[in-house]
Amino acid sequence: MATEPLVPTSWFEAMQLRFGSTPSALTEIIIFVPLGILIGFLSRILGRYLIVGIIAALVILWFGDRFNLLTLHMEEIKIFFGVEEASSIPDLWEAMVTWAEGHVPGCLSLAIGFVMGWQLGK
Repeated sequence: MATEPLVPTSWFEAMQLRFGSTPSALTEIIIFVPLGILIGFLSRILGRYLIVGIIAALVILWFGDRFNLLTLHMEEIKIFFGVEEASSIPDLWEAMVTWAEGHVPGCLSLAIGFVMGWQLGK
């Protein structure tokens, strides 16, 4: 009897499956340090442009979805980011805090990577 392959439910679980039997904390560090460096570096070099670009992209997506120019599959987006159903901002904030409490090594390595990237961007 063959076992069925595991299907990841978020991008983080997909990365954990890719790393195999590596401990979860080490996987988080491997993923989040380079991500933090990239975010920190780009924030330092392209800060204003990055913020304006992200806001513009969100506004374009919102208008596109609002006026039926494109279709956003929110359920698929939630699955990709591993976000549970949140009906309000406090619920979303609580979900983020709960995730951060469960992923302390990842959060710390993201912060350290961000500082390293920020320093590289001088």
